[in-house]
Amino acid sequence: MDTISTLLQNIKHDDNYKSTQVINSAKPGPDPSDRSKHLAHGIRSSNYSLSSNVYLQNQSNNLIQSLTNAISKHHHSAAYSIYTDLVKHTPDLLTNIPIRAYFDLIKITLTGDVQSLSGYTTTQRSQQALSVHEHMSLIVNPKQPDILFYAGLICIYAKNNDIPAIETTLAQVHRSKLDFNTADILPMLIRAYLLSGQPLRSLEYFKRYCIIDATAKPFNHLIKSYSLLNDEQGIQDTLDSMRKQEILKDSTTYHILAMHYYKKKDFQAIGKYINESEAHSSASKHRTGWDSMSKLKLRFAVTSQNWYKALQIIKKAEIFSTCIPKELEGDIITAAANECKTPIVHVLTGIANGYIEQDDIVSANLIMNEISAREHQIPIVLQRKLAWKHLIICDTDGIFDWLDKFEQSQEIFDYSFWYNVMKWTLQTQSAETVDKVASRIQKYINEDTSSIVNSIRHRLVISGINPLPQTTTLNHDLDLINEK
Repeated sequence: MDTISTLLQNIKHDDNYKSTQVINSAKPGPDPSDRSKHLAHGIRSSNYSLSSNVYLQNQSNNLIQSLTNAISKHHHSAAYSIYTDLVKHTPDLLTNIPIRAYFDLIKITLTGDVQSLSGYTTTQRSQQALSVHEHMSLIVNPKQPDILFYAGLICIYAKNNDIPAIETTLAQVHRSKLDFNTADILPMLIRAYLLSGQPLRSLEYFKRYCIIDATAKPFNHLIKSYSLLNDEQGIQDTLDSMRKQEILKDSTTYHILAMHYYKKKDFQAIGKYINESEAHSSASKHRTGWDSMSKLKLRFAVTSQNWYKALQIIKKAEIFSTCIPKELEGDIITAAANECKTPIVHVLTGIANGYIEQDDIVSANLIMNEISAREHQIPIVLQRKLAWKHLIICDTDGIFDWLDKFEQSQEIFDYSFWYNVMKWTLQTQSAETVDKVASRIQKYINEDTSSIVNSIRHRLVISGINPLPQTTTLNHDLDLINEK
């Protein structure tokens, strides 16, 4: 369970706690004759209710903020995971999601790099996207929908080249007196009409896009669409048009062209555009484009079996793992170890760190196993990062499995780490798991874990959070708090 799921559980537990408060309020209160005690009891109850509401509101805001942050940082899997958790656990919060975030979620659902959707067909992804759009409709004024409401539908229909549905939606936009000549809609129309065999209609929308955006973006969308059709003449005509209008290629242009020729195995053309992109200052400064080109350069280096070049590319990546296509991962590591005389461990360390940053725990563990197999000690900072990541996603078994494998790590975690392990377990796991974790923690600390468990329970209850295992001890704690 990840951080977001835990926050959701916290909110759910707060609701349970408020229910418990109602039940307990039926019990006899303080002696009515003692007015000072009665007044103090009322003030404390009022303050607690207020703090509980503030806590819930803060938790809700944190969830929405986490969602928008994940979207803005292009962490597609994380964004989709947060959204599905909201749908499952706290659907009331769906109305707090900004409409722009909903639109981005639709695009992520259709084409994003989402681990949980990796095996889905285009049709299945479209069905999921329609579900997102239904939730989007919760925040739209039915009498005057936002243009992004229609953009979301067009995005789904364009992905499936459903021209009749697109035409119907455009008619609705027209009746609503909205302008669909936006950067959110026009690129999808360019693609859909070109792929459906209506190039003149596609070029009409392309010209409209050029009017509102005088950069390379409209040309990039047209080139990408021609590439999907494998239309070499269309690509060259578009490039000629860019030259005539003195529109400079950007990093995305180079990436689209290089990927197009990579699929065709035209290595001469790949090299041409890679070299051109490196000489193009504005393209090289564009971070996203640099990452994309790095991946392509790496593919090119591996295809040419230039392992030294591949390593140099990996070392330059700010987050190493973003630079490594999954299908080339094993080949690069093996080849680099066998073919390169330079030490490979520091490169593997960087790769592992990148996976940890991207919340890809499985890949991080695989790389760290590789480091360990080379009889090198894993840097302490990396061990701590991975253990904390296991903790954040509430993978208590993962923490202990990892520590059992790397016994030297037992000494690098202090009391606060194990305290938090126990706290997360109490908030999210069953009573059996709590006992299991408490037993395993015992060998890492010098204090009886039962006292830690009771201390955490008490703190959670005071904070308004019910630990999941509802024991006699917990109910006694609740009674004590209500009586104070």
